[in-house]
Amino acid sequence: MRREGENDDFELEATHNVPIKHTSHPQTLCFSKYHNRLFSGGADEKFITFDAQAQRTISELKFPSRVNNIIQSPISPDLLIISLSTRNDQFSLYDQRCSEPDPVVLRFGHQETVNVSRYVSPDWNSNGHMIVCGSQTEPKIHFWDLRYNGAARGPCFSFETMGKSKILKSMFLPKRNTVLSVSSTHIITWTDYTVQPDSIIKTF
Repeated sequence: MRREGENDDFELEATHNVPIKHTSHPQTLCFSKYHNRLFSGGADEKFITFDAQAQRTISELKFPSRVNNIIQSPISPDLLIISLSTRNDQFSLYDQRCSEPDPVVLRFGHQETVNVSRYVSPDWNSNGHMIVCGSQTEPKIHFWDLRYNGAARGPCFSFETMGKSKILKSMFLPKRNTVLSVSSTHIITWTDYTVQPDSIIKTF
């Protein structure tokens, strides 16, 4: 697509098929302009890395369940969070600098009684080490600190929102210690928090 100026509408010049061979519905896409790579995850449980410059798939990783979301670290383009539909260990920290067969350097998450919907999506704080995500079955938000060596054991902090149902979207607001969350009952909650010197998160 192209446009003459920033106030002009885009015009479609051409469309091109991307030869990524998922065997079921692609669920999520993430493009890394740093590496010029397109990452895709699907209902076929595959995570595929496609080199946009070479126009070929350079790696394919099979997970134990559906790939729901892929997000890139805001400070380290080599790191990705891959979220799955599993009832525990929903998140995989993927390091592109690590060689196969297992470039996943950390698995973490929280306990759920049912598989997690692809609409329940996490967010990565601009500081590069805090992750937030809602719950599939409760009006709760969970925090993880990736600097903590016990992150694999579960969230470092959780709290209930006013959503009254599962939390579909949680996100950190830029340049503020505030998390915005959206529930399946269309309730939006803003929650201010502070991180104490001992790394304990407190809300108010």
